[in-house]
Amino acid sequence: MTRILVTGGGGYIGGRLLTVLAADPTVELLVATRRTTLPTAPMANLRSVDWQNPTDLARLCEGVVGIIHLISLDEQACKRYPEAAKQVNVVLTERLVAAACTAGVSRFLYVSTSKVFGDQPSGAIDETTIPKPESNYAITHYMAEQSVLDGHVRGLIEGVVLRLSNSVGAPADAETSVISLIANNLCHHAVTRGVIVLKSSGLAWRNFIAMADVITALRHLLALPRESLLDGLFHLGSAKSMRIHHLAELISHRAELLLGKVIPIQKPEAAPDEHYSELDWSIAKLVGTGWHSMEMLDREIDETLRFYRDRSLSS
Repeated sequence: MTRILVTGGGGYIGGRLLTVLAADPTVELLVATRRTTLPTAPMANLRSVDWQNPTDLARLCEGVVGIIHLISLDEQACKRYPEAAKQVNVVLTERLVAAACTAGVSRFLYVSTSKVFGDQPSGAIDETTIPKPESNYAITHYMAEQSVLDGHVRGLIEGVVLRLSNSVGAPADAETSVISLIANNLCHHAVTRGVIVLKSSGLAWRNFIAMADVITALRHLLALPRESLLDGLFHLGSAKSMRIHHLAELISHRAELLLGKVIPIQKPEAAPDEHYSELDWSIAKLVGTGWHSMEMLDREIDETLRFYRDRSLSS
């Protein structure tokens, strides 16, 4: 069996990832988490880790072949607690990379964010585009990327950085709060309010990807031959970006089919001079390694709507 370590297994991506890895008989699953139980992976080996203790980190990495590092503070926490953001997003990552290199771990996957290109990325963006992080969330993710890529360039570890756009999908665990994510927020509005409320005109562009595609990409990169990793940096998203109001319209349509009633959309009018350039978020490099999207956005939206519907019925 192949021992895989997942950090942040109690989070949004982690929960969905664990449901898949836990069902793989070839994987011995090790999860670094503060939680004492994980419904998504009841048979996983859970570890509570002192991230400041080198001995603890060395033990965590013993016998591990691959690491998928998902621990980070979210945007609001990074804004409110900048020093904590640096310690969790940057220092913790650096320590884990160092421990993994010492332990002889083969592959290290780090999930970063498309926001390293700013809060309103636009135009054609690929892995050669120079990042311009603005928020503390983006800056700390970009800093963390460097330790992973540096280890890869120096041949110390097979480091992979995956810059993720905006994922869409229901959490695997009802205790995982993802209401701040735009797609989940709009789905929650549709179910609980019967109306979708946008805080803006919705003209801004975003790239949205089904969570199922995120999971297949992580597994793909975990198993990809060393020579196919190239410089270790990949962008992940869907083939086509859309305006936020187009996402709202899609969610409204799916909600109408599920709930059997019209879900109107409320949004402020655009300012006369309001303009956003189209976002071309290139995933050609990742596709070139053999990964392909299953394009399951409709299904993920449906599952997210069901998730909030079932929660509202049981509360």
